[in-house]
Amino acid sequence: MKSEEFEQIIKKKQALLPAYVFAGNEPFLKEQALQSLLSNYVAPENRAANHIRISSDNLSALFGELNVFSFNSDMRFLYLSDFSEAKAADRKNLLKSLSDSQIPSNTCILFEVSNSRHAKEIESALKRQSDQVDFWKPFANKLPAWVKEQASRLGTAISTEAAELLLELTGTSLPVIYSELVKLSAGKKKAQISLEDVKKQVSYSKEDNVFDFLNTVGDRDTGKSLRILQKLLQSGEAPQMVWFMLVKRLRLIRLFLSLEADRPDLLAPVSQLLKRYSRIADKEDWASNNQKREIVKEIQEISAHLPQKISDSLGLTNSLQIRNLSQAVNFSLSEALRFSEMMVETDLKMKGAADDPERTLSLFIADITLEQH
Repeated sequence: MKSEEFEQIIKKKQALLPAYVFAGNEPFLKEQALQSLLSNYVAPENRAANHIRISSDNLSALFGELNVFSFNSDMRFLYLSDFSEAKAADRKNLLKSLSDSQIPSNTCILFEVSNSRHAKEIESALKRQSDQVDFWKPFANKLPAWVKEQASRLGTAISTEAAELLLELTGTSLPVIYSELVKLSAGKKKAQISLEDVKKQVSYSKEDNVFDFLNTVGDRDTGKSLRILQKLLQSGEAPQMVWFMLVKRLRLIRLFLSLEADRPDLLAPVSQLLKRYSRIADKEDWASNNQKREIVKEIQEISAHLPQKISDSLGLTNSLQIRNLSQAVNFSLSEALRFSEMMVETDLKMKGAADDPERTLSLFIADITLEQH
């Protein structure tokens, strides 16, 4: 099941299975699920005693914990860290013993695995006594919603623009994002975290992420785009996710250029303001930031008089989207139409097992960033 489904089971305090397999690549979400289990199923005074972590080199300790007498009736959680790192013989012996015996009704075993094959071993041994929960880092386009959900957990709220800026400043590391949210939410109970709160309290602390990659592509910086792409893929980002985000950005650029060509009477003023914005987009000094705020304000005022369909499709009321739109000035309409055709061909290659996704992405990026109009 997805981690979101498991979270609903926890929130409703439904009966738990004797065992769960914590799969997926995001340790922060696994730890968060464990804390949620303790909060919902164990009284505060019993949490230390009812939460036992067992390492992969000491699996035999599990049986001693299964038979421990408990002085309270709350659920007990036995967390097997790095089960995938245990010796094959130890895993086999443990699972056979568990399948031949009965896990106490007030006990839940949590297997942390990093290998899908080991998850299947557990499922095969425990059958209906267990279920798998997948913990994957949200794709970049889902992260703003995740930030909002985490803010809600902390008893506050955060605006969409503030969430997007937070991601730009911190990157995509979930523990780092959550840590900044904790700081922002202090003293903000039931109040919304605003864009200004993020600007004032969050420092630029991220490594290059997918948003930097998209900006360098839009700025037609071929060398930097390819360097960031390589770092992203080496750090474990899925090529298909990067491609999805890139397509979304390029479609926005094409949409603006097409609408500008069709309705220059409506969008010529916006285009001029975007050209001004693009010249200072990456500058962070006081004067540049003040100019950017004024340009955004002017664009938003113009958008109020545009057909709503045009304003909404371009996101002209969103200050962060205006940064993305400003990159349209780096391309001509003919180029945008050409790379739209290339996207169809590249998309087929990205989905084809025979192609090298990194090479395919690199060639596409070089093609669209090197040609100047």
